[in-house]
Amino acid sequence: MLLPDLRIRFLEAEQTFVKKPLPFLRKFTVLRRFILMGPDTRQAQREIVLAYLNSMPLAARPHWGEVHGLGDGLSAWYGADFGKVNQLLSAEANNSGKPISRDKAVAYRQVLNLLLGQRRPTHYLGSDYESLQTLTDKYLRILATYGIGWSRSPPPRSPVRLGHRYSRSGR
Repeated sequence: MLLPDLRIRFLEAEQTFVKKPLPFLRKFTVLRRFILMGPDTRQAQREIVLAYLNSMPLAARPHWGEVHGLGDGLSAWYGADFGKVNQLLSAEANNSGKPISRDKAVAYRQVLNLLLGQRRPTHYLGSDYESLQTLTDKYLRILATYGIGWSRSPPPRSPVRLGHRYSRSGR
């Protein structure tokens, strides 16, 4: 839904009786902040996506507890350093023209695994990790077809090649 549509909904909702005013006011305050940014809502959209990625629920991990957010997910499930993954997948690193490194390919697959796994976290990240790998292979094929994530299709000997499986962290 577009932000102007949300604005209309909130303005219409102002005219009706609100049973729980606090949640309504919180939503209205957030919406007002985005509207004040002007007609270019790209920054607001970035903030919404970032907030979601930092709070998406993932399955609980033994000796770790409930896992929320991409950073915690990378650490809990793969033992990966969130800062290093961010550096590997940054826009600057992708525009460098260098060949895809093994570390970058592994980081890309781990992030894709978590994004796909959050659909059914207990199932995909827990009991049926193999089906998550199959789903990840499917999406890698689609992304490579459209040149998303890579400047070209992954090379045949790329560490992110289809069918290649990565084990989870032993934590």
